[in-house]
Amino acid sequence: MGKIHDRLKAGQQRQHTVTVDARVAHVLASMTGKSRVVDTARRMSVFLQDLDRVRADRSLDTAGRHFTMQRLATEAKALGLKGRWNLLCNRTQCLRTPAVWYNRGSYAFYCEDCARELNRVNARDAENLKPGTPLCRKIVNAEEAADLHCMS
Repeated sequence: MGKIHDRLKAGQQRQHTVTVDARVAHVLASMTGKSRVVDTARRMSVFLQDLDRVRADRSLDTAGRHFTMQRLATEAKALGLKGRWNLLCNRTQCLRTPAVWYNRGSYAFYCEDCARELNRVNARDAENLKPGTPLCRKIVNAEEAADLHCMS
């Protein structure tokens, strides 16, 4: 496990990417079979490099950015990075971290900006489902996040 993590970490250039690498180490550790771990590590390394490139590239037009973000979101979901506590926001067009706001409707985690927007847009529905409780709420520790994951 250490060699895979070191390999991923060595290939990264930005601090936020190294942080994401550290957070996804448990995803790699939970896998069985050496070829699966190596393939996932390779895919994760490519994903993180692409994410850095897209975040730095201001020249993409709207259509190009939409297509690229959609592709990255699909790969992030396949890698198990989207919608999990403290990883990537669950919203398709968002790849921000940390996702620490739990949505009780989708059973997934969102970044603060997306969660606030979801709360604003869905305030009436959330009130009808459970009065006095917003759709998304902040989860501050891993233990509470694990309890929510087990309940969903």
